[in-house]
Amino acid sequence: MKREIDRAATAALGMAAAASLLGLTACAPAAAPPPIVLNGTMEGQGPVRAAPVRASFIASFRPSHALGRAQALQNAGRHEEAERLVAVTIRDNPALRGFCFERFTLGGAEIVLNVCAPSPWDDPLITQRRWLQQLAATPGVAYAELNLVAQPERAIEPPPS
Repeated sequence: MKREIDRAATAALGMAAAASLLGLTACAPAAAPPPIVLNGTMEGQGPVRAAPVRASFIASFRPSHALGRAQALQNAGRHEEAERLVAVTIRDNPALRGFCFERFTLGGAEIVLNVCAPSPWDDPLITQRRWLQQLAATPGVAYAELNLVAQPERAIEPPPS
């Protein structure tokens, strides 16, 4: 007997798991603060360049799209077949060029895609917006959104009260 899994419930469970992980990262000890940068230089060094922007997105695809079928395969526990289908689809679909598969979310409800190469744009917001627009415009995408990754080492401490 095959059980049907509610995609909305699976997505909600994935979000709840992510929220609990974010709560755990908030309890992690803070890393040493980055060095202070004045006028674009660090003391004793040349100009400082920002690290390349790593844009990451969460997307869900319609069942008629190959990546939607990959999500269904992942949901059915056919992990290797699902990952092969994702690799072939990204390689062969010009609208998805530049994206790299990272992982499926819980139960295959969504696919996490990263931008493969560092961005030529200095502004992270421009980078994220352009890639998100490209992904959202891809035929077969049900929805796409920015994948926000907690970075406790970059958190700003509130001032003491």
